[in-house]
Amino acid sequence: MNKHPLVSIIIPTRNSSAELVRCIAYIRKQTYIHIEVIVVDSHSTDDTEKIAKKNRVRYYRYEPDIPKGLFDAPHKRNYGVKKAKGKYIYLLDADMELTPNVVSDAVKLCEISDFDAVIVHEDSYGEGIWAGAKNLERRCYWEMIL
Repeated sequence: MNKHPLVSIIIPTRNSSAELVRCIAYIRKQTYIHIEVIVVDSHSTDDTEKIAKKNRVRYYRYEPDIPKGLFDAPHKRNYGVKKAKGKYIYLLDADMELTPNVVSDAVKLCEISDFDAVIVHEDSYGEGIWAGAKNLERRCYWEMIL
């Protein structure tokens, strides 16, 4: 068992500068410190690249060859995984927030329980009845243990 395996956090982006600042701040607050952050960006016209470089995270511009209008985040995630050096991969969207122990807890589960993967349910935000319902549904999964 490696006590401190590297975790690669992959963040696909496109015009995500406002969200990326917060996302990186949450990553920096992790109690687990053996983390590399990889931002895979395409077609951004905002400060996404500048913010990634300012925060000293690995930045790649990737423009997948897919039909216009098709959701490209999975392609960017896969590209980031190919560039990753970590034993574990954490897929994150730029608008997601992390609790301070989430990476540490996930690594512990994988290392001591020999799990191949851990699914971390995200919280959901927004206004209106459907946003509230989605938030409630996601919070119902938080305490589930395998």
